[in-house]
Amino acid sequence: MKANLRLLTLLALISMLSLTGYSQSTTTVKRESTITKHSYVENTRGRTTSDDKKTETQDGAYWFNRGYSLHQSENFIEAIQAFTRAIGLGYRQATSMYNVACGYSLMNDKENALFWLDRSLGVGFDRADLLTKDSDLDPLRSDPRFKEILKNASLLIKKEGKVAKDEKVAKDKTVSRLEDAVNTYEQLKRDGSQDGDEWYKVGSRLLRLRDSDRAISALTQAVDYLGYRGSNAMYNLACAYARLGQKEKSLEWLGKAVNSPNPPFANMAEDPDLAQLRGDTRFKELVTALDKKRRPCMYSAEAKQFDFWIGKWDVFNPQGQQTGTNIIEQISGGCGILENWRDAFGGEGKSVNFYDPATTKWYQYWIGADGSPQRFSGSYQEGAMRYAGEPATGATTLRRLTFFNLDANTVRQLAEQSADGGKTWTVTYDFKYVRKK
Repeated sequence: MKANLRLLTLLALISMLSLTGYSQSTTTVKRESTITKHSYVENTRGRTTSDDKKTETQDGAYWFNRGYSLHQSENFIEAIQAFTRAIGLGYRQATSMYNVACGYSLMNDKENALFWLDRSLGVGFDRADLLTKDSDLDPLRSDPRFKEILKNASLLIKKEGKVAKDEKVAKDKTVSRLEDAVNTYEQLKRDGSQDGDEWYKVGSRLLRLRDSDRAISALTQAVDYLGYRGSNAMYNLACAYARLGQKEKSLEWLGKAVNSPNPPFANMAEDPDLAQLRGDTRFKELVTALDKKRRPCMYSAEAKQFDFWIGKWDVFNPQGQQTGTNIIEQISGGCGILENWRDAFGGEGKSVNFYDPATTKWYQYWIGADGSPQRFSGSYQEGAMRYAGEPATGATTLRRLTFFNLDANTVRQLAEQSADGGKTWTVTYDFKYVRKK
């Protein structure tokens, strides 16, 4: 995924280099939410009509407004693509770059977010107030590079005398957005709405706009009507109470969210709304409990049995000749191990290894450049991962594969086969892995 995102960055840079100049804007248009605190904002710019589609290849305004609409609906990758098109067409480039940075930030891709944020300032984005207050950038705030960007932006804008004007614009925009959210909240109350999704949306908006009291009221309604789907509302309730300094209520709702059937996807440990709870032992326990639900393999002794193979290795035959290299990576939150083999002649192969708690077995699925897949299953016994091959259709040859954990920097991989039903075995290869330094 990140490789694809970096490709988008490269393509955008190429398109920008082909331009002779940049236009800039002092107004940014983007959504009001983060991934863990979803919000909804009425979109007055992101219209998509059949007429728009006719001009999408040449109209920068179309792509800018489309990017805004996609960002609002949390389709961040597509939004980034649209803003990139706007940049390439020379339309509101500084603002588009800023919104690209916000999209990457919300996907927790800090490298690309900081890159685009720096580029936006370099071509004239002058809203230091947004850098200070924009919740889309919250995932970046603890990064020293962001703090340096913020410092440089503030110095630049103060030097140019733009601070007072920008702060007034930001204040006016915030008031307008808050009024809109409050109006929606009051309408739901008047209607006696039992739509949990609508209560959740407006509650999350109010939370984002710092109206914690109304946010609590709306989110409580959301929990009542959403039932088992209300874990995100529970989490946001905890954030609202934390903002009000009500630590016990915050911990109570965090506990409900974490222990719900569908716990939220949230980075509790780094959420700025919950900063005052971080020193509390109960909060730390909830952080761990949520992580266990989201990444169970990281806490499973069985899933870690093959971790000794993880690393970068030089691989040798019994004669001491190097036969290849292997890079073994942990994947899928610790639930899988990916092998990346390259032999001395340039041949390649990969395998996926994983533990299945349902069968209490380990599995390896291998595919090499020769197109012949191999499947193994087995278990970790007596300090070694012991696999037995699954015979191909019509095959009579048995195969087994053993990985010996010799020490922290040495692994032995022994492959054997039998043509007589397992009575006798011959060595196919015997590799010694030496960890790269």
